Amino acid sequence: TMNSSQLLKQAEALFPRKIDMSLGRLTHLLGRLGNPHHRLPPIIHVAGTNGKGSTCAMIRAMLQEMRLDVHAYQSPHLIRFHERIIIQGQEIAETELCCLLTQMLEANDNQPITFFESTTAAAFSAFTKTPADWLVLEVGLGGRLDATNLASGPGVSVITPIDIDHHEFLGHDIMGIAAEKFGIARKERPLIVGRQRPEVSQWIETKAKEMGIQHYIFGRDFDLQNQIYKDQYGSLDLGVLPLAGTFQYDNAAVALATIRLGTSLNLRHSTETLKKGLAQTKWPGRMQDITQAYNLSFQTNYETVTLDGGHNPHAGRAMAEFIKKKQGPIDLILALQPHKDAPGYLQSVGPLINNLIQIPCDEYHQINDMPHPWNSQRYNNLDLACQSLSQCKKARHLVISGSLYLVGHVLKRLAPVTPLVRLGSDALINPGTNLTLR
Repeated sequence: TMNSSQLLKQAEALFPRKIDMSLGRLTHLLGRLGNPHHRLPPIIHVAGTNGKGSTCAMIRAMLQEMRLDVHAYQSPHLIRFHERIIIQGQEIAETELCCLLTQMLEANDNQPITFFESTTAAAFSAFTKTPADWLVLEVGLGGRLDATNLASGPGVSVITPIDIDHHEFLGHDIMGIAAEKFGIARKERPLIVGRQRPEVSQWIETKAKEMGIQHYIFGRDFDLQNQIYKDQYGSLDLGVLPLAGTFQYDNAAVALATIRLGTSLNLRHSTETLKKGLAQTKWPGRMQDITQAYNLSFQTNYETVTLDGGHNPHAGRAMAEFIKKKQGPIDLILALQPHKDAPGYLQSVGPLINNLIQIPCDEYHQINDMPHPWNSQRYNNLDLACQSLSQCKKARHLVISGSLYLVGHVLKRLAPVTPLVRLGSDALINPGTNLTLR
């Protein structure tokens, strides 16, 4: 019998590498699997450009604090595929995953289908086999034509901040992108809208009214000022969040609105429960300080080492804010995929950089060689980048950023045998392995 890695390789081989935005192939496959997408628990469906993953993680943490059973589907994974499919709060077991992938491959019968579509079909099957109170479902790309958008039934739709990213599939027009993301909205699900550019907010509001969708908008129906969240039920001081970056307060506000306005759960649970849940949130690879966890400070001669998967202009602005708090400048190892907007990311971060080193984010991609005015050195891998930094005049802080592929690679190096990556940095400690930046 095959293990999950071999089965996933088979799934990958069914379609050329390029993403193809359409739903016909998946609808056909789901039909052959008995239409699991019509038998899912109530759904919290989250689309948006930035903050989807963190918002999902916060929603999950609060629901779990309410002692509810929660399934979740999120991507990409950092260390191993199992992280994408969460069954009642735990990563899917290897035996269960192999069984589902085998069924899916048989049902698909060698027809062309993308990797994300085929694995989403397997995930939907998984979610019907074990009961749960909620399924937190993160959109892969876009919204309207995303594989997750076939999931039917009651729940809540959530749109986090929209920015330009994946322009090769979604275009450069912010309103066009907003329309794609809005494609997840359903009449039977209240819609929660995170902080947006005014014209985007306005457009979404008009559209939701036209379609008769109950909707709650950041800045109108719920708000955040000085770390205090407010809505029609009252206010909540968020205190200190476990995830770094001030933008996480916006994500927390959206997560709270999802539960307090999108569901009726808050009427049965105290605000203390919600706060406790937020405080439990773990979401590695997003401005994650790995200095303590891996005792890197003595090996690297950096005071802090931070890992971040952000890769678009919005993420660049968030990173710049983070660096200013460190009273920079920083050394940056940056791995952006070739089609990503390097100048956009570096616009805010650039002035705060001491040494900039570019590397490819994984073995499949070239170095992003978009022209930009910052002097960068280029190396083919992380080790060479680290080596070169050891010969430079260093900053006090190191940031490794630009791609979740790279983040996963670093975490894998630091914790090659530890599953449950989503439990946060404390679960990843493996003193036997080091990332050496001499």
